[in-house]
Amino acid sequence: MAESAQDSPVRIVCTPAQGRAVRELLVAGGTTVAQLSAELARALGLDTDAVTLERPGSGGVPLAPDVAMRDYARGGALQLRYSVRERSTAPFASPAQPQHAADAAEPSGSAGLASAATIAAPHPLPEGASATDISACTFLNARRGEDARSAAAVPSNGGRVPPALYAALALDMCAVALVIPLLPTFSRMLGGDAAFAGMLQAVYGLAQVLGAGVLGGLSDRRGRRPVLQLSLAGGFVGYAVLAVAVGAKLDRHWLLLSRLPIGLTKQTVAVTRAVVTDCTRATGRAQALGRLAAAGGLGFVIGPALGGILAATVSPLAPPAVAVALFAAAQLLVCGALPETVPTVVAARELAASLEAARPVLAASARAHALNVAIHGGAGSVQLAKHGWDALEPLRAPGGALLPLAPATAIGSDVIRSWRDELQSGRAVPPLPPAEVEQLIDAWSARLAARAAADGLVCTADVESVLEALFVEAREARGMLPVGAATRLAAERAAERAGLPPPRGAASELLASARALALALRGRPALVRLCAVRALAECAVLTVHNTFPSYAHDSLGLRPKQIGYVMTCAAAMSVLVDVLALPRLLRLRALSVRGTALLGLAIAAVALPACGGARGISALVSALVLVSAGASLVRTSTSALMVNLARAADAGTVSGLIDAIESVCRVCSPLLGGVLLKQYGAWAPGAAACALALVALVELLSLALPRPPAPVPEHKGE
Repeated sequence: MAESAQDSPVRIVCTPAQGRAVRELLVAGGTTVAQLSAELARALGLDTDAVTLERPGSGGVPLAPDVAMRDYARGGALQLRYSVRERSTAPFASPAQPQHAADAAEPSGSAGLASAATIAAPHPLPEGASATDISACTFLNARRGEDARSAAAVPSNGGRVPPALYAALALDMCAVALVIPLLPTFSRMLGGDAAFAGMLQAVYGLAQVLGAGVLGGLSDRRGRRPVLQLSLAGGFVGYAVLAVAVGAKLDRHWLLLSRLPIGLTKQTVAVTRAVVTDCTRATGRAQALGRLAAAGGLGFVIGPALGGILAATVSPLAPPAVAVALFAAAQLLVCGALPETVPTVVAARELAASLEAARPVLAASARAHALNVAIHGGAGSVQLAKHGWDALEPLRAPGGALLPLAPATAIGSDVIRSWRDELQSGRAVPPLPPAEVEQLIDAWSARLAARAAADGLVCTADVESVLEALFVEAREARGMLPVGAATRLAAERAAERAGLPPPRGAASELLASARALALALRGRPALVRLCAVRALAECAVLTVHNTFPSYAHDSLGLRPKQIGYVMTCAAAMSVLVDVLALPRLLRLRALSVRGTALLGLAIAAVALPACGGARGISALVSALVLVSAGASLVRTSTSALMVNLARAADAGTVSGLIDAIESVCRVCSPLLGGVLLKQYGAWAPGAAACALALVALVELLSLALPRPPAPVPEHKGE
């Protein structure tokens, strides 16, 4: 090894495949130094005795795997040091313009992070040295590259939230609000008592926790559209059972049965929030989430009043029956007007379509090659003479049918040209220059030629695998796939080619969702602390909301109808805040997203104690309206902060986590509020809620969040 290379190594860049391998390895980690060394050597394709990890500038002191993983999780750069025995070709390529390590260690944007795996060191090679002499290099932290890429990632659906999404959520929430105020009445009609009503609420809340945890992650893997359809179908079935139970006056257990499919599968809010995340950049996400909350809030304002009118003027059966019809309308809307927005699912479908179109051409070329061999007296000549062209089978290898390199290259080039419009789809996606298409074709030709056998033949499996790799790498490099999606898609396609069935079943999906949630939270302490802030805020608001009807009835003498009017005013204020106040605050940049959440917590902390101390209906309405305004600001802003901190591939998982937190709070808050109201009086729930809001306020103030990314100008197509 040249000594000069130790002092003056070059800036070197690994291939995207090697970069993804190193990144995943650093995330997964190794249990021992020897194991990690061997895995790093294999990931980089190095013929080496040892690979060690160290901190840059540490003087060659190796890091233990657990320390290296902790440094990596915190965003620190790592240095790889290795010794090369002999190698005919280097696994790295030196760029034409070397840069200093300081430029690489603190990337200022995403331009140089196409593979999110750049390896850098300070100086160009000394004269006479080669890339095989390099003994140390600095690994740019993939999490840094990932954060930079996330800000510049191209949103789905051209950066536009589908209008059908808002309409579907409004119909869904209106259907729910039609029935919820009448559930105690239905419980009494079917023979239930107060204990049964409490059990009904607890079972539904626990089912919601489980459903939110599973379906959010499921939408990341299977797509938003099918999971949203499943959610609406669960609501349809649940409310249909309720309508039958009320209409036929069945046993009370049918009421309990009707709540199970609703709790387990109806995760409409979590999935629609994930769709908004897919379709927006971080800078405009809070406004879009505010519009989504307003659409749901509008349905919740209309629903109770409409349900009361229907129950009083038509029959008790009318509200659940109308709810079933609304779920059916929302399902039709989703089926007919909502596109898929998960980038990996969209890319997988487009890739499958392009390969499916190419397969008949590949098969015809393989048969033409077999015919050529048969005509020239090959093994197929007897078969051709006896049975004709239709019975002629192409020549085969373990990887599929064989065809010459030249026609395979031409077929693949045509497939790559067909990707152009797909890569340019959407208003927010910059057009793909023709020169880039030619670069892809050049890379395709070189990679396929490397796969060809000595006789110039390639198999169809090699053709498809190279096309798949180019497709996902091109999309990932242009920001159309989240970091790491290329690796996942390649693994899925390889499993399909090998004939391995994908994991199915409730147990496997539950495990996959739990694993996805653990990965989404690992190495992201700010996201974990935001979960605590959201839980404290939800508990504070729900503690008062669940106890105020009892206080209003016992202390102020309000009738149920008047209490319903007060709740409607509070819900209307939430809608107004989401539609008018929140977008204006963010658009004028009067407050940041975190500042908006802090404002909401401050408003709630002031108004929550007033709910228990109100001495008249005007004071109670004013306090509840302020609580609703603050809660709307907190919910929308913290949701935006949480999904912005998550990886793009985990949007559904984190959105489901938000709903799971809310569901846990809905179960716990009535118990807390009821105990405080009974033991200490009307002031206690408000005081406890104020304390919870203040703790959340302090926690959010002390939380160090990354600086928001600069707005990315939208591309205007011709």
